[in-house]
Amino acid sequence: MQRLVYEYSEGYVVDAETGEVVDRIYDYSPPRPRSDDSAVAENKKRVRVPGKGLGKLIKAYRRLVEYEKRGYIVDYEKALSNKMIKTLVHERSVKAEKYFAEKGLLDKLSKIVEDLDARGVTSGMSFRGRLAFAYIVYKLARGETPKYSDVRGIVSESTFRRIRSKARCFIQHAVEQP
Repeated sequence: MQRLVYEYSEGYVVDAETGEVVDRIYDYSPPRPRSDDSAVAENKKRVRVPGKGLGKLIKAYRRLVEYEKRGYIVDYEKALSNKMIKTLVHERSVKAEKYFAEKGLLDKLSKIVEDLDARGVTSGMSFRGRLAFAYIVYKLARGETPKYSDVRGIVSESTFRRIRSKARCFIQHAVEQP
C-alpha cells in the first residue's frame, strides 16, 4: 500500500516511503479579484515557486522513513506542516500507555509525571522512561519493591536499574526534606 503525503504549499503529492514526487496538485479555482496595484504586489510576495523547497522536503521524508524503521510512529501530516509536537512517538511509548491504562494507573502516573517534570527530575527522559520512573516512584512510595518484569518491554533492564536507583535517591531526598 502506497502512502501519499499531500504538500499543498509546494503543490506536490509525494510517496512517504521513497520521497519521490508522484503527482502535482493543480489549483483550478478562479483567480482572486484585485482592486489595486498594492494588492498585486502583496500577492506576488506570497507566491512560492513550486519545486524550490523540494530537495528539503525529500530529505525530510527520507529522515522520517528512517525513524519509522527504528520503531517510531510518524505523523507525516504534522511533520511536513512544521508542527513537530508529538510527531514522532515510539511504539514502546504507545505500549507503555496501553499497559498502564489496563492496570488503571495511567491517571495516577500522569499526575506523578507532571509533578516530576515541574521539579525537573525527569528532564531528558523519553515519555516511556518518565512513565516507568513514575511507576517506580509510585511503587517505592507505597513501600513495595518495583520489579523489572512490571516494565519489561517498555524500558530495557539497564534503563530500569538506572531509573530505579534515581527513584530511590529521589524518594530518600523527598523524605529527608519536610
